[in-house]
Amino acid sequence: MNIISISQNISKLEFALFDGTCGEPSARGEIMNWMNTGSDGIPEMISACFTKSLRNQNRMFSANLICIRVPYGGQEFKIPELLSSNSLDKLKKIENAAPMHIPALLALIVSLKKYFRGTPISLVFETSFFTRLPARESSYAIDPGLSKEISLQKFGYHGILHERSYEYCHEKDKGISKTISICLEPIPEICAVKNGIPVMVTGGSTPLEGLPGETTCGDIDPLIILSLSENLGWGPEEINKTLSRKSGIYGLTGKKMDFAKLFSADDPVAKFAKELILYKMLLASGSAVAALGGVDAVVFSGRYRELGGQIYDYLSSNLSCFPEKHEILPDHLLKLTAAAGITALLKKSKSH
Repeated sequence: MNIISISQNISKLEFALFDGTCGEPSARGEIMNWMNTGSDGIPEMISACFTKSLRNQNRMFSANLICIRVPYGGQEFKIPELLSSNSLDKLKKIENAAPMHIPALLALIVSLKKYFRGTPISLVFETSFFTRLPARESSYAIDPGLSKEISLQKFGYHGILHERSYEYCHEKDKGISKTISICLEPIPEICAVKNGIPVMVTGGSTPLEGLPGETTCGDIDPLIILSLSENLGWGPEEINKTLSRKSGIYGLTGKKMDFAKLFSADDPVAKFAKELILYKMLLASGSAVAALGGVDAVVFSGRYRELGGQIYDYLSSNLSCFPEKHEILPDHLLKLTAAAGITALLKKSKSH
């Protein structure tokens, strides 16, 4: 069985090929600026990448299942599900909530269906995990009836990794019920999980809220946005571009730098950026401990999870309640997306 796993974000489309066991991928690749590439050509590019890789392994490429990670849509999709006319209709209804992602996703799905004719497609939603946040965490202190077009509540962003991080710790020790999950992605996020339920998360209604990222600002005073508009004459597009693509590590250092490079840099500007981000993680971790009423385990996940040791040392030296050791989640996002997609397929098969 060949499973194609796809993860989309604004800058690139990542994909990998797994067998039915969802071990290590037999092939993987990425398409930069995929939203500007044209969705019609993407399936052929994916197929060409896998065909070339498998040819070197004396294998033929075919697709039995396609699994797509979707950044938004958890309110409508509580669990992973197979693509259907009903799920397409639900996606179209939430286009306004994620205008950068959902229309591009819909176009991609159409192209995949056309190219891989008859191959089932599973949709796996990042924000589904956060639909279980308690109201005290998910609500903002503003009138929720201000707009019917947008959802004025917190969702978080890395639900797939946070959920698996808790499961990973719980599988190793059934006594663990209070977990702090620290996801080290380009947009990092900290989530407190109690008995499998999220009770606190740094991410918000959009990924801009929370911790500073590689290019994202994190928490800021909302009036800063009005000041940029009134004092500099900036419009919504310029403000959004600055806060989402020119802030964070990039804004602090003036350089395009990922977390791995930041933590190995030794110039004063980079050191300050690292110090600021670690301090924000410390504050968020303290909030997570408060929400949990203690902590049993700390686990790091994401593409920069190997930085977990350095970050843990800093956090644990400032938070005496931290456990004596930390965990590193070995699973990556594409693998977890494939596993969740297989589960959705099997559930559908059993129901018939």
